[in-house]
Amino acid sequence: MISVKNPMKPSPKWAGLSMDQKASYPEKLNSLFLGRSFIPAKPTSFLSHVGCELILIGVADDLMSDLPDVAKGKNVHFHIKSSKIGKLKNHIKLPN
Repeated sequence: MISVKNPMKPSPKWAGLSMDQKASYPEKLNSLFLGRSFIPAKPTSFLSHVGCELILIGVADDLMSDLPDVAKGKNVHFHIKSSKIGKLKNHIKLPN
């Protein structure tokens, strides 16, 4: 699963991009956050913006098999900083 971070929401001091590095989304995309910190990366046009902050969450095809690990806090989160993040959308399968 891929989620994008709302650039208007704060990050912990030790994580995230500085304000001048964060994505500047058009209002059409900003309005999809509805005040939330993270939302699914749909539409994929989020990924075309420099400074897009992502969380990648690995899940098995059978989500139920992942639930015990999630409950134990073993799910993996990646924080990616890249000026070429838009190229990733050709290699990522987004959730339905």
